[in-house]
Amino acid sequence: MGRFVPSVGFVLAGLGVAASLVEWNGVFAADGVGSVPGLVAALVAIVAFGARRYGVEDRRLAILAGVGTGGLAIAAAVTLLYPVEAADSLSVGAGLPVAFVLGIVGVGVAYADWLGLDRQTFVRKGVSSFTALAIGVTGLLVGFVVAIAGLTLLPIEGLVLQQGVSTVLFSLGLGLVAFGFLRMRDLGLDYIDVRWPDRRGWLYVIGGVIGMFAVLAAVSYLSALLGVPSTEHSLIEAARGNPAILLWFIPLSWLAIGPGEELLSRNIVQKYLYEGFSRRSAVLVGTLVFTAIHLPTYATGSAAAIFATLLRLFAISLVLGVVYERTDNVVVAALVHGTYNAIQFGLAYLALTTGVM
Repeated sequence: MGRFVPSVGFVLAGLGVAASLVEWNGVFAADGVGSVPGLVAALVAIVAFGARRYGVEDRRLAILAGVGTGGLAIAAAVTLLYPVEAADSLSVGAGLPVAFVLGIVGVGVAYADWLGLDRQTFVRKGVSSFTALAIGVTGLLVGFVVAIAGLTLLPIEGLVLQQGVSTVLFSLGLGLVAFGFLRMRDLGLDYIDVRWPDRRGWLYVIGGVIGMFAVLAAVSYLSALLGVPSTEHSLIEAARGNPAILLWFIPLSWLAIGPGEELLSRNIVQKYLYEGFSRRSAVLVGTLVFTAIHLPTYATGSAAAIFATLLRLFAISLVLGVVYERTDNVVVAALVHGTYNAIQFGLAYLALTTGVM
């Protein structure tokens, strides 16, 4: 049995124990322990990974390790979202986000151990994951740079026009990164899965939009039931003073936002991940990347609200990943994304102009 993967998990679990001892936010804490549930989960993981590392062949221990690391991530999420009085004013210690990330990564390592991956395969998958994240972050940064540079150089006045042009330029930046990826890997334009949808494709467009709103409704209902807070998209906050902005973003959803984000996130990042992962795993990892790069868009409000909103975005975005995986057509994914956004912007405009929001 290879010892490398469980050794990595053992180290991660040890770091999880350390993170559980550091301050979280005072909920479920004890003297000298940032989170009692987090500490227990991390200890379970370190025992299971340790047994695997030192020669125990029973693969069920890998499952136990996954339960422990998953429990660490869940403990962090529950602690952050736990409804307490004046929750928005609670400070979040460094241990909580570190424990959550360690827990998520630890689940992946436990799964790799259960699969019996050797060192070379495990490292290759790790490199693929970090490369996918780097592509997504690069797209985010280039998009912002292109948008800021364009607004600085172009004589554009008026908030509505500035927001619209900024969105188009940001999407252009995403496209530049996508084509830069093709150039660096010496790939042709045939790598881009652009086809007009056939009948099956249109069924996925309709089903994808319905699926996204179904997931949104389910997650929103659960959030309301549990009293979980959420934060708004930065555009919605800007539109409170000028709702007409949202009308511009309805066509831009199809012309810029959907095509730009799906080209990079699905046709580049997710398709690249197919090389190192199963297609299902690539959908999951790609969706994690897609969610992570949206953090600046929702970086308002309390830590709990931001976290809850990103969890909701992750659940919704899984639908887009599945749509692309099933169709291998970025146009279908872009139409689903664009239609979902357009409906959201239209509903937000009606809510703002009628006083509902």
